[in-house]
Amino acid sequence: MVFGTAGTVALGWMLPEKSLSHERRNTTTPCTQNRNSEACQNYLRGVPALDSNGKHLQESTLLASAVAGRPVLVQGLPRPTYLVVNDGPKLAGYAINPSCPHHKCTVEWKTEKNVFVCPCHGATFDAQGKVTKGPARRNLPLITVLVQEDDVLLVDRAPATDPRR
Repeated sequence: MVFGTAGTVALGWMLPEKSLSHERRNTTTPCTQNRNSEACQNYLRGVPALDSNGKHLQESTLLASAVAGRPVLVQGLPRPTYLVVNDGPKLAGYAINPSCPHHKCTVEWKTEKNVFVCPCHGATFDAQGKVTKGPARRNLPLITVLVQEDDVLLVDRAPATDPRR
């Protein structure tokens, strides 16, 4: 065993020049290839959120032009989805499924009124999807949002807890 300066030089020669901790790694690959792994037990598989041109949304690009309190319409799931932008701006960990709980009509975001409006019966919902006027009695359903390596992903299931309560 070599100690001192010679040992330090030898050790430095054996290690890689570049630190592996700064490399970007795909953290989802192990769970997409081996779902039975214990580490993947709670893995949520998401689909990329797409802009109106069908391009994958990057969180950094989205937040550069996003306005807090104004939902962002995205594609990716069978039904359009609205991302929620909080102060900061910061992307919320949930998105809004625009299906009115009253009769499943698709609500639309009305920027001039700052509300979602149901075209079937006039129910309104705030920017977080909370009901503000009936006949709907329940809030708009939520979808889980994940950000992995700057990619915005949609998971077609509600978050474990409703952050609006």
